[in-house]
Amino acid sequence: FQAEDGIRDTSVTGVQTCALPISSIPTDGLTFLLDRTNPRCYVSGTICLDLGSNAATGNLTNVVVGSNYFEFNGIDSKINFPGLASNTSKVTTQAKDFSITVMANSITPYFCSWVDKFTGTGYRFAVSSGSVGLEIRTPYQSYGTVNTVANGAWAHIGVTYTLSSNTLVFYINGDRKDVYSGWTAPQTDIGQAFNIGFAPNNPYYAKGQLGVAAVYQRVLSDAEMRQFFTSYKGRYEIGRAHV
Repeated sequence: FQAEDGIRDTSVTGVQTCALPISSIPTDGLTFLLDRTNPRCYVSGTICLDLGSNAATGNLTNVVVGSNYFEFNGIDSKINFPGLASNTSKVTTQAKDFSITVMANSITPYFCSWVDKFTGTGYRFAVSSGSVGLEIRTPYQSYGTVNTVANGAWAHIGVTYTLSSNTLVFYINGDRKDVYSGWTAPQTDIGQAFNIGFAPNNPYYAKGQLGVAAVYQRVLSDAEMRQFFTSYKGRYEIGRAHV
């Protein structure tokens, strides 16, 4: 499994390709966006989040940077955003509505925790053996879909949580897949490390490629989740295996 034209870590320079304007995806409530080809999110080897006052930077560790993705090796690759560990408004799921949406090519049976703020408490959004799941502590709960993501193929995965009804909705390739009621929001995720492609408490390292990851502090509608998928599906040729 090789990057097509990857270069390692922080040496990338030059013009990024295939960039989409942030306005092409839902922006209301968008508090975290990692998009490999958008120069507001990745410039000259430094991951940055340029959404007004929500600026943050991330550190790449043994991540290969391809033309439109970050590649994780399943051994020691990760992206960490230290400034978001104690944040109370940007990437938290604590007692509030939220949405997480990701474009990724997951290699199983590796446990690919693509968005992770989960150690002593907190949450993680992951793909494992073709299933997409959201886990939280405390109390520990795990919900998800079963056998919905093909191994070694790009897919859009998403989840929303509505606090008022304690309802989780999972999405695959822009379509509503599974709905669960009775889910309890985590007590807190404040102080937990915020990682992309890495679950620190086990630890698990993702294997595969990540193009885009976003966190919203509100519930995306079905139409908005479809809009997110539609904005990126051509870039990642959804449905084509990439191994």
